[in-house]
Amino acid sequence: MGIDADMVYPPLWALLSSVAVLAAAVLAVRWHLARTDARYFLALPYDSVDELRTDDGAVIELRRLPVSAPADTGRPPILMIHGLGFNHRNNDLTADVSLARHLAAGGQDVWLVTLRSGRRQRGARIGFAEMARHDVPLVFAEVRRRTGADQIDLLGFSMGGMLLYASLGRGIDAAHVRRVVIIGSPARIALGPPMSWLVRILPLALLPSLPLRFLGRLVAFAAHRVPPLLVRSIYNPANVSSKVAVIALASGVQGIAGSLYADFGRWTRRGGILRVDGVAVVEGLAALTQPVLFVAGATDRMAPPRSLLPAWTVWGSSVTPPVEKHFLLAARATGCHADYCHGDLAIGDQLRDDLFEPVERFLCGEAAPLGDCGGGLALLGVEAKRND
Repeated sequence: MGIDADMVYPPLWALLSSVAVLAAAVLAVRWHLARTDARYFLALPYDSVDELRTDDGAVIELRRLPVSAPADTGRPPILMIHGLGFNHRNNDLTADVSLARHLAAGGQDVWLVTLRSGRRQRGARIGFAEMARHDVPLVFAEVRRRTGADQIDLLGFSMGGMLLYASLGRGIDAAHVRRVVIIGSPARIALGPPMSWLVRILPLALLPSLPLRFLGRLVAFAAHRVPPLLVRSIYNPANVSSKVAVIALASGVQGIAGSLYADFGRWTRRGGILRVDGVAVVEGLAALTQPVLFVAGATDRMAPPRSLLPAWTVWGSSVTPPVEKHFLLAARATGCHADYCHGDLAIGDQLRDDLFEPVERFLCGEAAPLGDCGGGLALLGVEAKRND
């Protein structure tokens, strides 16, 4: 019995058909992504956009917002640091949904950084320690140099606040920091599924990069059709408009390098303690004297409110007199419009009332910027001890 050659070698027409189908699929995806960018990417104006190169060869970006009111508020410039899987648009998504533009409208000089994790890199390692050692100190020094300010304010969202935990008093001279805002930044790390499963199964060196920029642009058109249950770990769909969610996917979401996720996996495996070079970074917060505002989402699954408490407790604990500390729990029970998840803290519908104005009052140094600041802590069973 002979062997049919077609069983061993596919006919030429079959090969050509497969190549044609694959090429058509690639072209269709490219057309869809271009259409997504054209329809949903939202460009915003900046006074300046500059690329900076770090000592270890990474390229980061620094943007300055237009100031739409006289800059005579007495407040120094503020540098905002974005979170994981995002770029500078984390705090500046649209003209209305933008803590950065809210503060700029009040006269503060606002600067945004895009860390190495928020853009493509060639050769430079994308890791937490590298960003704490190089990216954050570089932009901090650059903002001071360009503005001539002796002190500046700092704001970190999610991973951005974690980088401040690691940088303050180390790569950043805390004497040149006036006030600090921490939004949704855990001091104890725990990855949720499915990454927690991968961390347990795979060697950390093999953790895959997550192509979130590609996937976000691919599905942006259907963001408002995603079942609420699927996004509740990211944001509260009742508190984020579909239009804003689409813009976030098309304009701000970035991929996560496997090397960076490996850092989070390493902390998760070792009890969730945030360490750089083997040192628990939260312990270094004890000597800080800067007034600080912590903000946590009541239903945040990525950074549960209690995961911020170790940093809040340690901050300024070894100095006298007591440091001014505030903890704002974004919840209905504390007077907010909704119980906030993680993403809501950046793109929620009611942020102006629930977050932007309290943050601005804190930065203005008002005696009681947030009303009953201890209310959120009381709900968590923690006694509020601070000096107002």
